[in-house]
Amino acid sequence: RNSRFAGWRLGVLTGCILSTVVLCINVILFVVGATAEGGYVDGFATLHKGPGHRIGNLSTMYHVLINVLSTSLLSASNYTMQVLCSPTRKEVDRAHARGQYLNIGILSTRNLWSISKRRLALWWILALSSVPLHLFYNAAIFKVTSGNQYVAQFVNIAQTDVWNRLNSSTTIQRMNNTEWRKTYSSRYIAETGDIYLIVDQIALEYEYFKSPSHSLSDFSLSAPMSMSIDPEKDLSLTGKMQWQEGYWYIPNTIAYLNKTLESSGNYSWFPDTESTDNPNNTYHIQYSFVKPVIDPNTSKVQIGLIFMAIVIGCNFVKALVMLITFLDHRSAYLVTTGDALASFLARPDPTTVGCCI
Repeated sequence: RNSRFAGWRLGVLTGCILSTVVLCINVILFVVGATAEGGYVDGFATLHKGPGHRIGNLSTMYHVLINVLSTSLLSASNYTMQVLCSPTRKEVDRAHARGQYLNIGILSTRNLWSISKRRLALWWILALSSVPLHLFYNAAIFKVTSGNQYVAQFVNIAQTDVWNRLNSSTTIQRMNNTEWRKTYSSRYIAETGDIYLIVDQIALEYEYFKSPSHSLSDFSLSAPMSMSIDPEKDLSLTGKMQWQEGYWYIPNTIAYLNKTLESSGNYSWFPDTESTDNPNNTYHIQYSFVKPVIDPNTSKVQIGLIFMAIVIGCNFVKALVMLITFLDHRSAYLVTTGDALASFLARPDPTTVGCCI
């Protein structure tokens, strides 16, 4: 089988073609980055710009593509490395004469000491060019998300003037509890701004410890409330506070917002002179109003000039080495055990005559 397109040569040729296709795709991405959205600025270019959810989907698609391309390129490279370190029949006979053995059918570094210097150099070029691909390929294309500053406000549902103003606004969007929690659960909020949480009541739990020196009138909270108490019990007083203020403001921190909304606040009662405010109440939220940002196209898919240039360089080197290996049709490498069996059946090894397998 002297055909150039048979056996390992067909595998190396397929890998060379595949590497060339990957190289063309990488060059296209590089050129698109140089021409789209103002080209490269400080080594980075913008491939796409748009809303956060759309850019997130595009970024995922790009990284799936990169993983497919890198897997194909590295698979072709590994197969060519196995071919290059596979011994010829002459190299096997020489090793047997020295009382040594060589590996056939696997990518074996043991064989590197017995192959020609030219093949050894090509093998190392393929091996070293794989390292930058592992380090830089996935980092060459990435997503950039800009987070908006926002204010979270509690709005009393009974305050009709504020509610009507929010509800009638054409620039404010109404969201149910599931929607706004999902939107504001991210660390970076890209498409929305201030949020108004519509609250119909605030619930709290507290304990009243009966003391001979204090009466019930000595205890107070900082907001109006209704309550009932069983005078026969010394402990346990539960009640519900109806909120009558306009709105409350909390800091622009989603972690604090989640903590405030999800924790069940525990109030400790103190005498009037020691009364304190506790922010960890439980707020019953009906829904919310969200203010969209004026320009939601703040997220980007960007490409790094240096990283992509390194990837293209390594890709080109691999394709070139595969082409050189394919054109070296003079060598009959024993790549598989079938190749070795065919060779030894055609011409037995005098060193191993009479030896069992």
